[in-house]
Amino acid sequence: MSTERFELPGWESVSLLRSQHIGRVCVLDHGFPLALPVNFLVIGPDEACQVVMRTGPQTLIGRYEGPASFEVDQVDESARQAWSVIVRGSLRHVTGAHGLPDPGPWLDGRHHWMVLTAAAVTGRRFVGSQGTDGFSVDWQIRTG
Repeated sequence: MSTERFELPGWESVSLLRSQHIGRVCVLDHGFPLALPVNFLVIGPDEACQVVMRTGPQTLIGRYEGPASFEVDQVDESARQAWSVIVRGSLRHVTGAHGLPDPGPWLDGRHHWMVLTAAAVTGRRFVGSQGTDGFSVDWQIRTG
């Protein structure tokens, strides 16, 4: 059994990102990266997308502003297939009237709006296969 890794084109990475609503925002805390789960929505064109989230004003995310990353993924262990998308950019507070869509956080008290502006979006797909005596998965790029 082996697994191959494929780099995804930008448009497919953003498409996968848009298909999810729970991910992990990664911020620096005392000099170390820390990943925290959040509800989110993606806005803007693929090449300049933004990740919108709401949090509590006194949470680690709510107090943070600066370089950050965001990750979503999906894993199917039985089929040995997975994908992962990482957004790198800058996280900032949003105040006042803004017209942003509501990501609908699960927790109460999440009224502090944050936006991660993407500087780079990368994605990978992982596909497992077995030899000729069993299971095989083929990978192909979608066009259009």
